[in-house]
Amino acid sequence: MRVLKWLSGCVLSVALVATIVWWWWLPNYRPGLESGEVFGIDVSHHQGPIDWPAVADSEAEFVYIKATEGMDWIDPRFEENWRASSATDLLIGPYHFFTFCSPGREQADHFISIVDFDSADLPPAVDLEIAGNCTTLPSRGEMKTELSTFVELVEQAAGRELVFNVGAEFVEVYQPFEWFDRPEWALNFLRRPGEPLPIWQLGGVYWVEGVDGRVDLNVGALDDLDVRTRE
Repeated sequence: MRVLKWLSGCVLSVALVATIVWWWWLPNYRPGLESGEVFGIDVSHHQGPIDWPAVADSEAEFVYIKATEGMDWIDPRFEENWRASSATDLLIGPYHFFTFCSPGREQADHFISIVDFDSADLPPAVDLEIAGNCTTLPSRGEMKTELSTFVELVEQAAGRELVFNVGAEFVEVYQPFEWFDRPEWALNFLRRPGEPLPIWQLGGVYWVEGVDGRVDLNVGALDDLDVRTRE
């Protein structure tokens, strides 16, 4: 009986520690920054209304804002987020979620029609994920064709190279960096990447002033990107 009570107490203690880590320590954790690095966030309508002056007063210095997905979907908060963040000192950039359900040309036309690239400080980004995408995966050849068309059209409109925000599964299946030499933005949960990246994400469980709830936290070495500050 004493052993059972001891084991029960240990389980409760571990559960308590895990709860504290998950609900307090982890959302407030910030890794040490190396020379030239700054913190940033990426947002979509899932974050709800955002207090952008408060975000600008926080440790975040840049933000990527979801603009579009596929060939016809517009993030419901893109216009509001873009306008309000533009009124702060934050460096801002747009991103598009690339779906497997639509041709690359039509996705590029849609992204270009919604975003004023001249008003962006950061180069546009394309989010390349298998999770949350269409269930039928294109072949590697099909993906190269459609993504190449998207990249060519968007870069021509923006006048800058796209940043590739890549999921690990997408990289494993398609190996996009064998086709494109582009800045990489990848998830490295709670750890610094093995090799330097222009942007790396710690995860999506962080608290940042001005955002009600948790948000993706990123570390950016923005000197490695084509950043054009607004005049």
